[in-house]
Amino acid sequence: WGESFQQKITDVEDIFDIQIRIAKSIAAKLQAVISPEEKKLIEKIPAADLSVYDQYLKARSYIVDGRREVMTKALEFLTSAVEKNPGWAPLYAGLAEAWLWMQQNAFEQPSVAAPQIIENLNKALALDPDLAEAHYLSAMVAHLVDWDWEKSEKEFLRALAINPNDALSRGLYAQLLLILHRKDEALAQNELALSLDPLNPMMKQINIGTLLQAGEYQAGLSLAEKDLADDPDNFNLNQMIEIAAYRLKQYDKALRAVRHVLPFPLEEEAYKDIERTYSESGIVKAYEKIVDRLEKHAESQPVAFWDMAGRYLVADRPDKAMDWVEKGFEMHDPLMTYIATPARYYDRLFGDPRFIAICEKMKLPLPE
Repeated sequence: WGESFQQKITDVEDIFDIQIRIAKSIAAKLQAVISPEEKKLIEKIPAADLSVYDQYLKARSYIVDGRREVMTKALEFLTSAVEKNPGWAPLYAGLAEAWLWMQQNAFEQPSVAAPQIIENLNKALALDPDLAEAHYLSAMVAHLVDWDWEKSEKEFLRALAINPNDALSRGLYAQLLLILHRKDEALAQNELALSLDPLNPMMKQINIGTLLQAGEYQAGLSLAEKDLADDPDNFNLNQMIEIAAYRLKQYDKALRAVRHVLPFPLEEEAYKDIERTYSESGIVKAYEKIVDRLEKHAESQPVAFWDMAGRYLVADRPDKAMDWVEKGFEMHDPLMTYIATPARYYDRLFGDPRFIAICEKMKLPLPE
């Protein structure tokens, strides 16, 4: 079966009109039963003109990238779109998400990013209480900002009740389940999420991250390397490769990835010096040089606790790592939520009374 759908596109309504016609035609041919809620979703047309919708789509593509300068572009596009059309809820949801990832990647301090996240999320929900992506973001805020696991799960389930085909919600819900040590449920949600949107770069990265959180290092590394071939400077992919490669003792790969994820540019000569140190003295000595540079950077610039703690552990300085885990707790760093999962290197600290005390304060299941 096949049909041709021809329509002149002059306004945003035309884009969605043709999508609605295709969706209904396919459903009819498949004799699918469409619930009233699904029909409402299918027929929902954005209250935006073409220029605003174009800026929104560009911003969403930039959010997927993960680099600071590209995330800044996403914020610029969304802010410009809001000025043109302040009544469209997805723009505020987009702003909330952009600020959330700015905070998650330590491009901005929680004290700066969190108010922006909350303000824009509240605006999105006020304009459209049934916007699935707003409930997904509410779940992420409860997870990464509030550390409220019960509320986070409730909001993820609310988003999926509105739109069961929301791959992003399913993928990040899987990560929450891993944090709560519900691995089987998590992997099932992760597999379904990827099947819903298998070509989406962000979904690919979430899948890799989930595999790493579940301790599936080789599978995660293979997928990350495959995607990195098309995007060598990708921040998120390099960050995950550093973790997976170190866990698999493929230290040369970990060092190559480090260069792309440090919070400062690493000059060629400095990188070669670190490589020489690794070749002559091993990974511990190489990471000692990396943390020396991180310490100097931290004297004048904000640094994420993970940048310091994880690399102090590789450099065999667990006491300094624990100091930075405590700083992460005090700063309310969003990556603190992953400290009791296998992906990071914190298993060396699992028996430390200070580490256990932090897990208890965060109401995280104690790691084995």
